[in-house]
Amino acid sequence: GGLVAPRRVSNGRSGKRNLSSETVAVFKKWFDEHQDWPYPSEAEQEALSLETGVDTKAANTWFINARKRRKNLDRSIQPGDGRLQKKPRAHKQTEAPSSADTAPPQPPP
Repeated sequence: GGLVAPRRVSNGRSGKRNLSSETVAVFKKWFDEHQDWPYPSEAEQEALSLETGVDTKAANTWFINARKRRKNLDRSIQPGDGRLQKKPRAHKQTEAPSSADTAPPQPPP
């Protein structure tokens, strides 16, 4: 593909720029096509950087954050009413296991 412009869009804060919607679309397309292994190789990062005009560090950061977003989303989706909810955390067992739980099985008499 050709170069995507504009490269970055101001978000109102000095020094910090958001990636353009065109750049994000290119990254999302790659991410969606590589769901089994969403880790672009150095060559793929170079190609994505050339296509979008964004440096490889910014591209790498976007993919790191995208994997985190997907992990958090996967963790929070509950079947049922379609709303996002946090899954309850499993509580650690506070009692010591009984000797029946820890003893090796005994052969039958």
